[in-house]
Amino acid sequence: MRLTNDAVLAHLLRKEVFRPGLKLDCPSCRLEFWRSLDDIRTNAECEYCANLFHVGPQLRDRDWAYRRSGLFGRNDNQEGAIPVVLTLLQLHHLHEPTSFAMTTAMLLEP
Repeated sequence: MRLTNDAVLAHLLRKEVFRPGLKLDCPSCRLEFWRSLDDIRTNAECEYCANLFHVGPQLRDRDWAYRRSGLFGRNDNQEGAIPVVLTLLQLHHLHEPTSFAMTTAMLLEP
């Protein structure tokens, strides 16, 4: 079975790796900020100037915006640990578990 972009996004949303929301524009300070789907209300407060405004006019023809959550949401990328773990997991699934050997934090020379 071949994966599609939509299938991958749907899986990541089900696993809550990404959180859906909207980018809103404050009519007072004109700065853009993000609100999660759970936090969107009829009247939103700008996170920069605290202006309270009605979001209804901004909901027409809008695209959803997504943010990383959990460990994926950190800005330091866990010092590169997550890409390494995901790569090792993918390699493990591609090869037979009995023929797969791995080692970490070692200098290997031929």
